Amino acid sequence: MIIERVKQITSKLIFVTLSLIFALASFGCMQQEMVGGPCEYRSEQVAAVVDKLQDEYVLMMHEEDDFVYAVDYGLFDGKPTLGDRYMLAIEVITSGTCTPYVVQSATKS
Repeated sequence: MIIERVKQITSKLIFVTLSLIFALASFGCMQQEMVGGPCEYRSEQVAAVVDKLQDEYVLMMHEEDDFVYAVDYGLFDGKPTLGDRYMLAIEVITSGTCTPYVVQSATKS
């Protein structure tokens, strides 16, 4: 009888301990500050030249400052070739810590 009572108390103690651990962990997660926050972008049009053809994307060099954009093949009408010039519609990050730029479209120029 004493052994059964000890088992009951031990079971309840384990349940309460695990419940407290879970509650404290949940509370700790809720108290963390959001890192990065929401991101904001501005729209731009940039002239770029096909610099290199990769398996999954096209590397395009900005004509003014040599910045390189990785552009998905799905944004092109037809297959781009080295040296082709395009106007890229891009979204450039202005605040936050999201993707630095997003290419929206590529139009041959």
